Amino acid sequence: MPGACRPGSGSVRERWKAVEAMNMSFYDLVKATVICGGLAFLVYSFPALSQAVIIGVLTLMWFSCAHQVIWTARRRSL
Repeated sequence: MPGACRPGSGSVRERWKAVEAMNMSFYDLVKATVICGGLAFLVYSFPALSQAVIIGVLTLMWFSCAHQVIWTARRRSL
């Protein structure tokens, strides 16, 4: 529902349904807290290894984006 938060974009009932759909359940909150806490524990317990893993993941993400940009540019030029 694009524009659900803009004034005048749909009825009040439609906007309220959009807000309710964004709510996080208690179970989701517990999962997010446990996962973030576990990751924080691992990062502080193994700082060098954590830095290497984080840098590696960010590098892979960057290469993936760069590959997609180059692929799109080459397709457009042909």
